[in-house]
Amino acid sequence: MGIQLGLAIVLSNRHIRKMLRLAEANENDVFYDLGCGAGQLCIIAVKEFNVKRAVGIDVHKGRVKKARESVRCAGLQKRISIRYGLFENANFKDATIVYNGLMEEEDTLEKYESTLRKGCRLITLASPPVSLMPNKTDYPFYLMNFPFTKASTDDEWASAVLLKQATFEELLLEFKRDPDYKSDIRLLKKLAKERFKTLETMTRQEQ
Repeated sequence: MGIQLGLAIVLSNRHIRKMLRLAEANENDVFYDLGCGAGQLCIIAVKEFNVKRAVGIDVHKGRVKKARESVRCAGLQKRISIRYGLFENANFKDATIVYNGLMEEEDTLEKYESTLRKGCRLITLASPPVSLMPNKTDYPFYLMNFPFTKASTDDEWASAVLLKQATFEELLLEFKRDPDYKSDIRLLKKLAKERFKTLETMTRQEQ
C-alpha cells in the first residue's frame, strides 16, 4: 500500500474523551493512536485517563514533529512516544487499546488480526472494519474486542453500522451522502464481496 498523506482528522477534546470513556481507558492500559496527528489523543489519554503509556504513529513528518513538541511541552515524554512511519509496518502487540480514525484499506483487517493481543479494544471512527460487529457503539465511535466477532451477512453488518435494521444497499446509499464517511465506496463494496463470500464458505464447511 502506498503512503497516503491526506488531511489530518482532528477530533475535539470532547470527542476524544467520549472515545476513551467508550474504551473504559484506565491506568492498566497501553494506548495506541494510529495516525496520531498532533498527538492530542495520547496527551488526554495520559493526563486525564491515566493510561500507563501512550504511543502515537503518523506518516506525516510535520505532524510527528508537532506531536513530539506537544508532548514535550506537556512534560509527558516518559509516558508518550511518537513514532514516524506507516502503522501497517508497526508493532503494537503490547497495546490494550488501539484507536484508528483513518478509513479502512485492503490490508488493514489482516494487520489487526495478526498483531492485536487477546482482549485488546479496537476503536474506529465513522464505521467498523467491513464484517466486524461492534461490541459497543457511541457514534461516531465503534469498539470491537479482539478476537473479533464477524457478521454472517452484509445486511447484519449494515444494521450494526447504521444502528437500525438495514440492508447493505441502504448502507451504501447512506454512506454516499454521509459527511463522516471518507472512504472509497468502490473499496467498501469490494471488501464486502470478498469477506462475506469467505464467511459464507466457512459457514457451509462447519455445517
